Amino acid sequence: MSLPAEEQVEVTGTDDDGDEYETLASVYAERGDERRLICDVAARALGLKPSETFWYVDASAALARLREIAGR
Repeated sequence: MSLPAEEQVEVTGTDDDGDEYETLASVYAERGDERRLICDVAARALGLKPSETFWYVDASAALARLREIAGR
């Protein structure tokens, strides 16, 4: 989900220790009532540890990298 930059909603993030916290974001992943930071969703999908990261400047770069990793 992508909101205008001035609009933000509360989402769940995960810190480097694996602990969850609430933060505000205008770009996030949503499934049902759950809202999460996109980098956390990508990290979980790729099996990364909490201290590892998967983040790019913009969504198109992240999607391109995910497609490359998936072999598409």
